[in-house]
Amino acid sequence: MSESRLLKRTSFFNRHCFSIVLFLFLLVFHIVIVNRLKLWRLSDLTYSLFCVDFSFGFASKLLPGAIFNTIFASHANRFTANVYAVVLILLVFIGVSVLLERFIMSMPEKHKMLALALVVFFLSGAYSLSIYTKWLGVSDTYWIVLLLLFFFFIDRKWLRLLIPIIYITALMIHFSSLVFFIPIFSIILLYRIAVSSDKSEKKTYGIIFVVSICVSIIFFFFLILSEAKYVCPIEEFHEKMKNHGTTFFTYYDYAFFHILYGEELFPSVDDIQSPLLKFFYMFYYQVRLCFKLFFNNVVDSLSVTIGGLVLIAPMITAFLCAQWKYFKQKSNGLRRFVAFLMMLQVPFSLILGVLFAISADITRYYTYLMISVFTYCLAVLYYEEDKREDFFDSLKRFMKTPAALIYFLYYSVFTLMPCL
Repeated sequence: MSESRLLKRTSFFNRHCFSIVLFLFLLVFHIVIVNRLKLWRLSDLTYSLFCVDFSFGFASKLLPGAIFNTIFASHANRFTANVYAVVLILLVFIGVSVLLERFIMSMPEKHKMLALALVVFFLSGAYSLSIYTKWLGVSDTYWIVLLLLFFFFIDRKWLRLLIPIIYITALMIHFSSLVFFIPIFSIILLYRIAVSSDKSEKKTYGIIFVVSICVSIIFFFFLILSEAKYVCPIEEFHEKMKNHGTTFFTYYDYAFFHILYGEELFPSVDDIQSPLLKFFYMFYYQVRLCFKLFFNNVVDSLSVTIGGLVLIAPMITAFLCAQWKYFKQKSNGLRRFVAFLMMLQVPFSLILGVLFAISADITRYYTYLMISVFTYCLAVLYYEEDKREDFFDSLKRFMKTPAALIYFLYYSVFTLMPCL
């Protein structure tokens, strides 16, 4: 009996050695490099995200707290929130490791170790998963959960029909998913239509895409223009947060009531009747706030923005060159269009980062840009076998150069920089 169990365990480790290696790498990297041997703890800001639920009203940004409070009920406090946040990120690490193992195992035997090296490179550095333990408890963690579910659903006949729900859930976490993760979901859906050889499959993915986009647009404008009407007044909001264990009001004062450090950010916007005009006024005031904060701390803002851009520039350039090559191919019009959208996401993300995050939040924009770049890269290698040989031959040649080692080390340890 013991010998049989040993054989089963050995067989399990042999079958899943890549996911075990990747999980251990993530664990060590985030403990030693990202957090410098410090305990993973919620900050006052991230703990405040756990202190809300739908008793405050109906809006985005309340869902993560509602999930936590539903699970823990009367036991919801800072300690259980910290434990929950750590367990959640460990589950994310497991999910990422299993998904990436699936990618590695789909590669030809001779390229498996190169595929592993590529994946390890993706998982290291400041702009992959580092923000999720650096800022433990950030609501964005749920977007990674949804991304994992998206790829788990997309190739399964019945589960893929649930993808529109993933879109809605992403918006309920925060409506900024419309510029972060919903483009990834949408481009991958279009890509699946482009590379599928089955007409029925193409039609199914097409319907899922159209339904997902339509419900997302409607729900996005509802949230961004109306959600403040559906939460309780600010005094009641503060009282409820105190009852849930926090007096850190800054984030939700800003998110729902457009107040930052006592200053009203969007004066008279709620009185505007036209939804379109109201949206543009909110856009303008948000950009104005960003640059006001930028000029209050120019040196740090520029160092993080420019330093990060220099770091990701080689990968972005390589990605754009590869997609440009696919774009010039004339065999598949939709595939060319998808390549164009993949390229377009780079300037789109960078421009939005400058407009909305150059003062403080550019790390998140760079993170989601790199997540999208690597997602597209891995998807192409996974679904298009004819692209693998050229890619891995180029990667092998690059990895033999001193520049590759220097760049890998620079990218991996950049998170040690004080500005992050």
